[in-house]
Amino acid sequence: MSKPKKRFDPTFVVGLLIALVCILGGLVLEKGQVRDVTQVTAALIVFGGTIGAVVVATPKAALVSAMKRGPSVLWSNADEPTALLEKLVGFSIAVRRG
Repeated sequence: MSKPKKRFDPTFVVGLLIALVCILGGLVLEKGQVRDVTQVTAALIVFGGTIGAVVVATPKAALVSAMKRGPSVLWSNADEPTALLEKLVGFSIAVRRG
């Protein structure tokens, strides 16, 4: 059996762009300056604190699994249409029998 092809999944990038536009849009609406959101110290506190809280609250096995699956955020398996159709037909047959 051949290894499934990987294809780029743009939803992660689109989500980041939406977040960036919203942050900068709010900044402009409040008549702020770009340097107001580019403070390294504040970013370190927010991101470092968040990562620390996640590490404390999550079991080791789940963290390792999440790290291994990290690239799947940007890359997903590209199923062949015929293979996908066969899967769906198989599911429908199983549901009918059950």
